[in-house]
Amino acid sequence: MGAGAFSKYSREARKKKANELLAELRSEQSALLRPSSAQESATRASYQISALIAKSGRAFATGEFVKECLAVAAEAVCPSQVRMFSQISLSRNCVTRRIEDMAQDIGEQIKKKASAFSAYSIACDESTDISDSAQLLVFLRGVNETFDVTQELAGIETLSGTTRGEDLFFPVERVLEKNELKWEKMAGITTDGAPAMVGRKSGLATFVSQKVSECGGKVVKYHCILHQEQLCAKSVGLVDVMRDIVKIVNNIRSKALSHRQFKTLMDEMDAQYGDVLYHQEVRWLSRGKVLRRFFDLRDEIRFFQESKDGNIQVPTDKKWLSDLAFLVDVTEMLNILNVQLQGKDQIITQLFDHVRAFKQKLLLLRRHLSAGNLAHFPCLGEVGMVKEKVHEYDAVLSNLIQEFDSRFEDFRHNTADFELFAQPFTISVDAVRDDLQMELISASV
Repeated sequence: MGAGAFSKYSREARKKKANELLAELRSEQSALLRPSSAQESATRASYQISALIAKSGRAFATGEFVKECLAVAAEAVCPSQVRMFSQISLSRNCVTRRIEDMAQDIGEQIKKKASAFSAYSIACDESTDISDSAQLLVFLRGVNETFDVTQELAGIETLSGTTRGEDLFFPVERVLEKNELKWEKMAGITTDGAPAMVGRKSGLATFVSQKVSECGGKVVKYHCILHQEQLCAKSVGLVDVMRDIVKIVNNIRSKALSHRQFKTLMDEMDAQYGDVLYHQEVRWLSRGKVLRRFFDLRDEIRFFQESKDGNIQVPTDKKWLSDLAFLVDVTEMLNILNVQLQGKDQIITQLFDHVRAFKQKLLLLRRHLSAGNLAHFPCLGEVGMVKEKVHEYDAVLSNLIQEFDSRFEDFRHNTADFELFAQPFTISVDAVRDDLQMELISASV
């Protein structure tokens, strides 16, 4: 349409016609862009669902089932959008490619961020998968000059043959090279405490420390704080009580008929808990949960065991019940500490503060126990403490304190550095390194 075609229109009519033509143009453009936009949305949804499948640890073939669910939901909720949902690719091969793309992208992001790291640390864990193949996991935490923290799984390496310290070092070296991480910027390494990890002469931590020293850096070696806490928890005595409880629970749970009858009894008694739990050594919080559940259901369990011949009876001795209550109180405190030490985005000073606070709690418990104060022993206060057991319980707490002192010695050696990091303006200048004293004085003015 030429410019002369508008000469017959008045000013207002010309403006109206221009708006109509503009609306037609936008409609045509949106029609052309709509398929592309829909396809982009479908692709984005495919990636997002694939990420959820990867995080959940489910098989990649789960994507096909998810697509069937989406089709049913779309048919029921928005029938007009069924075709759009059908465009989301979630086949097993597609999900595999999506996850590989995201893994590659994460790797590129790590490389990009690694170039700006002022310092970083790694955590190594060697384990065996369901096919008996040894796998070494290397976790990374790095920080740049603006204190932006990056925390990610840097790599997984399959180990063939032996898993000695030198066998573990080369996979770690490959992971660092792949992510373009510089050895001299490594500040710490954390391991699970296995001999191949922490051996003084041929452990992984030793090899890493030597490599960092050769590159002009210095690395601090730590034993996983969660693992050490669990080792301390295992030092709690009263094993006879735990053995009796495991036998009774297994006696109830191992027979299908007995288990069903027990659950029926719980329903009839309207008990707070409807079942007892298995104790699993591999699950760190299992012991405390089993003990607590058993303690709360002790009367119901005793009644049920007495009602059937051949069942393992619940001891009625007051000393045994007192031991059970004490064990429940202590293990629940250990479970609380365990939960506090878990989770992302916690730094070493915060974790060690939890450990130090727990030690102070143990010291308080000892003082209260010697004075007969059961304010912080709710279960023991409920059943009543046998006086002859005071010295035994005190010995358990004393032994637990010693375990925490010995196992967290590597953390205590760096207490001054922790305090400098957490509270730089309250620490004495004489307590810090010579090369930091002038800077600390200048910063505090």
